[in-house]
Amino acid sequence: MLKKINSTITLLVICICMLSACGNSDKNMPAEIISSESTQEESRSDEVESKESVSKNITVPLDVTGNWKQTNSQSIDSYQVAAIDEDTITIYWYSTEDKTYGLYWSGTFDAPKKNAFIVTSINYRDLTHSVKQASNAETKKIEYKDGYLYYNIDKSGKVCLEKTDEFEIETEKPDAEIVQSLINRNIYEKISGYDESTNQTVVFEGTQFSIPSYFDVRDEKSTDTWVHYYPEEKDYYCSLIFQSEKVDWSEEEFNSNKSNLDSTLMDSVTRNKDMELIKSEDVTIAGMPGFFVCYSETETQSPAVVNVCFLYDSNNHKIILIEETKDYNDESNYDYTGDFEKIVKSASRAKTEADTKSSVGINPDFKAMMDSYERFFNSYVEFMKKYSRSNDPLGMLADYTDYMSKYMDAMDKLEKIDTDELSTEDYKYYIDVMARIQKKLLEIYD
Repeated sequence: MLKKINSTITLLVICICMLSACGNSDKNMPAEIISSESTQEESRSDEVESKESVSKNITVPLDVTGNWKQTNSQSIDSYQVAAIDEDTITIYWYSTEDKTYGLYWSGTFDAPKKNAFIVTSINYRDLTHSVKQASNAETKKIEYKDGYLYYNIDKSGKVCLEKTDEFEIETEKPDAEIVQSLINRNIYEKISGYDESTNQTVVFEGTQFSIPSYFDVRDEKSTDTWVHYYPEEKDYYCSLIFQSEKVDWSEEEFNSNKSNLDSTLMDSVTRNKDMELIKSEDVTIAGMPGFFVCYSETETQSPAVVNVCFLYDSNNHKIILIEETKDYNDESNYDYTGDFEKIVKSASRAKTEADTKSSVGINPDFKAMMDSYERFFNSYVEFMKKYSRSNDPLGMLADYTDYMSKYMDAMDKLEKIDTDELSTEDYKYYIDVMARIQKKLLEIYD
């Protein structure tokens, strides 16, 4: 997870530097940003000229199936070729020296019959994962326009292909069941793991959040200003990070410079060829202004989808950054992006003074965790009482199975609490909550 953590720190530093500057002139921007923007403008100009030159005198094919050849290779020794059939695109590196083909990409391809479209191809990792020169990206956007195919590849920019009869190559694809399973896992079967009855409550910098139970491990390296959660399940690869930075701004100063912050973060994503922006919007969460960004890291060794929420806490003069990173290797069906938005929206400010006094001496994270368990058991008991009185228990079987699974999970986590490591106040609160839970459970048999 180190790569993802470092990327967050970099974004936070960029944003703080940008907000610390006065105005929008180039003299307030880091030299590397100015240089990159200049290079980017030159690149855009070249790209426009290239597109104009290749768009003349084009005959648009009625069908994209067949073979395609790269038109803009910078190498005399190799270029890319592709084969497309009714549901698959396979792209190869072709060596002009020894006339060999090396697999670069094979994935889904569901193209509409029109003159311009963009298709998101899902990688057939069963075929590409062991090939050195193949892409590791989970998906690839492929554009068709005016008779040409376009897509990005790592470090080489945008590739342009035109249809050709020069080759006779075919697509590669796994068994139909594997293809359908891959499509289902990527598109159709995402489920929410956000459930208030089983969520755990965490407090970070005076703000309370409700997070899904699959984030069940708190990184032992966590600090007061950097907290990392991740799933214990070995096949789940997703991290949730809370990070804060002290700043000397008023809310008015933050709002007046917010556009600089937003544009700097957007530039850091869109300027990077390895990143693709998915969503961006302004937000106000628990009275704190900020914005939300979702982007994907595609042409990297570890493709991922990253959600970032940036908030300003004027009460404590702190920037709060919340980041969730889902690695491609994750094998769950959780809708992490949807759950992340719910986590952010669950935020509430610090408790009242009376509530705080009642919890003096108790670790707030431990108290929040025990409170979430108690809420679940209250919900469980109410369901079981309703179930025992029902005239149609079979009609409630699905809910019963779900509650029993959550019950076993909650009991397992409670049993793993090492009471010997609890402080005196935490242990006392643990005993009180467990006593209330046991008393509540007895209501099932009344």
